[in-house]
Amino acid sequence: MSLLIDIKKRLGNFYLDVAMEVDGGVSGLLGASGSGKSMTLMCIAGIIKPDRGRIVLNGKTFFDSKRRINLVPQQRNVGYLFQNYALFPHMNVRQNIMCGLHREKDKANKEKQFQEIIELMQLHGFENRLPGQLSGGQQQRVALARIMVGNPDLLVLDEPFSGLDTKAVAAMRNYLLKAKKQGVSMLISSHNLSEIQKLANRIVWIDGGRIAGISRIGKVPNIKSDYLKLING
Repeated sequence: MSLLIDIKKRLGNFYLDVAMEVDGGVSGLLGASGSGKSMTLMCIAGIIKPDRGRIVLNGKTFFDSKRRINLVPQQRNVGYLFQNYALFPHMNVRQNIMCGLHREKDKANKEKQFQEIIELMQLHGFENRLPGQLSGGQQQRVALARIMVGNPDLLVLDEPFSGLDTKAVAAMRNYLLKAKKQGVSMLISSHNLSEIQKLANRIVWIDGGRIAGISRIGKVPNIKSDYLKLING
């Protein structure tokens, strides 16, 4: 995976000016609340349109203001996990996950992939439950299952550990580690430094809408100190 992002976006009084290039594995996007993490992810996924700049994933141009290119989210093949999970409340677990398999026309293959993701996410027995009948951690696993079955080129997770209890956080970490071992590239927004260090190959520091630096996990002795300085100003 090769991701190039060089964009500018003004939203009210906030100005995002992000430029970075990362390749492969898992990148953790860390910064204080309101630093621009979520906006950056939404620009990559195609939910927010930058004012100008470029976004390129694996040689495929998602956005280029000069060339007037702006692919819709469905054309980007980016799996985006919203903070609120964005499950369809009137659909059960099976139906929600099947939405991620809409491009698969072979019924047997569709069912096979569904069963595989149910096994991976440990959702057996919950197939007929509505989102309102699930815990927060279960809802998150359903949302993650729905985007993973589509085999995205990039998995984008916005605060995946927020609002979860300790058990659910550990479970989500294990699922993401499995995905990482399978070669899934990820960009994870979080303020949870300890969890990101367990998952990421690198940390992208963001502060005030700008990239403050990029650190390789295991190669920066004062990474915790650096983070505390960033979030505390």
